[in-house]
Amino acid sequence: MVTLQKAKQDIEQAKTDMLTSKDGDFFENLFDYFHEDESIASYHLDECIQEARASIADYEETWKKQKAKEDELLDSLAKLVKKKS
Repeated sequence: MVTLQKAKQDIEQAKTDMLTSKDGDFFENLFDYFHEDESIASYHLDECIQEARASIADYEETWKKQKAKEDELLDSLAKLVKKKS
């Protein structure tokens, strides 16, 4: 699972790599590198959001199933109580 923390670490590593670069076109490469890294971070963030949405959907589905089971048990209990009355 890709995390926002990992994306931030990747960005920081890219900054360190670029600041220690010995390339003659330093500033042009720096701009290109950060722009590319920003895209990567955005992609990682989108992945995190999609995973969170999927987890929420799974939780909601599980909750609905559990709620239906509880309602069914309560109905059965109510019927038993009425029969005994």
